[in-house]
Order: sequence, then structure tokens, then C-alpha cells
Amino acid sequence: MTQPIRKIAFRNLSRISMFFALAGFLCLPVLGHAQDTQSADPAQNNSAPLPPQSDNGAPPRHRRGMNPQAQLKRMTKQLNLTADQQQQILPILQDRDKQMSDLRQNSSVSPQDRHSQMRSIGDTTNQKIEAILNDTQKQQYEAMQAKQRQRMQERRQQNSGAPPDSSQPNAPPASGGQSPQ
Repeated sequence: MTQPIRKIAFRNLSRISMFFALAGFLCLPVLGHAQDTQSADPAQNNSAPLPPQSDNGAPPRHRRGMNPQAQLKRMTKQLNLTADQQQQILPILQDRDKQMSDLRQNSSVSPQDRHSQMRSIGDTTNQKIEAILNDTQKQQYEAMQAKQRQRMQERRQQNSGAPPDSSQPNAPPASGGQSPQ
């Protein structure tokens, strides 16, 4: 009597196993298609986060200051620039930005030379901008520059833990005269 029960149990077990095996084989193409779809569209692939985007959709510029358009907008607000002044200043800021970018990418320049060249570019930019400003705007611009130098010095102190450098209290910023952020 145990023999027929074993045969029935074995048949049932075989049927159940076959059912799961068949179901597994039928699901494989669906799972494979889902994996292909996910890897084909990286925007929907959540395995790697996308880099943060700035307001204009471009990747943010880390520690490089504002782009020329944003800086001009801030300067216009703080200095009450006229439309004519804005048209004159924008190419100066764009040229400074390009020179700084080219200098950063030039790996043949030593860090000391790079720093002095950046300072020179910043000084030249500031002189060109000040030539366009009226007397009141020049005073405001110089105050903006002094405030920025102070903040940069404070950041250096926080990062290095060193006391402030009193040998250059009015040193121009290496950022090329960008307005405070």
C-alpha cells in the first residue's frame, strides 16, 4: 500500500517542480528585458547618482567663483551699473574667466607661477573694470573687493588653522576680482 502513495506523491512533486521550472523559464525573458532597459537608459538607472546641476542646467563650478553672467548680474545690483557699463564689463569678465580656465588646465605651469599669473589676471581685470566705473561705483567696488579678501583670508584660516597673514593685508584676490558671494 505504501508503494502507490509514494508514486502519487512523486507524481505530484514532479508536477509542482515542473510548474515552478516552467514558470521560472517564462519569467527569465521578462527579467532580462527589464535589466537591459535599465542599463540602456542611465537617466533611469538609480545605481549611480547624477551630479548636481546648477540653475542653468550646467554642472556646478566648485570653488571657481561665479560665471561671468552671474557676476555681472550681482555687480549690476550692487553697483547699479548702467546698460552701457554692463556691455563693457561682460567681455572683461568672460576674458578673465577664459584666461583663468586655460591657466588651471595648463599642467606645465608650477603652482607658484600659476598663483602669480592668476593674481596678475585678477589685477588686470580689476583695473579694466574700475576704468569703466564712476567714482561712487569705484568706492563700492573696492569695498566689495576688500570684503571678499577678508572672507577669503578667514576661509584660509579655518582650513589651515594658521593666524592671518599680516604681510599682505590688502592683497588682491586670486579669483580675479569676483564679487562676494
